[in-house]
Amino acid sequence: MTTPEQKTFASVTLTPDEEWTELHAHLPDPSIWPIIIALGISVLLTGIVINLLVILIGLAIFAFGLGGWIYQDIMVSLRQDEHGHH
Repeated sequence: MTTPEQKTFASVTLTPDEEWTELHAHLPDPSIWPIIIALGISVLLTGIVINLLVILIGLAIFAFGLGGWIYQDIMVSLRQDEHGHH
């Protein structure tokens, strides 16, 4: 049971002398790269049925998507480091 001076937040009871800090979940920035990677995998798997050229095109799309996603992640990390974020 909480007393009038206590507040309950998500089953955590705090007294007035305790400090409440918000918890933030880190979520990555929205990105198109996972969709491009999925497209590359789909084309690659279709190429297994069709021919080697389609496999190579799927592999190229997949590599492009993976490289783009890695590059985006590096750029976001560098931008956050410049601004002092974690």
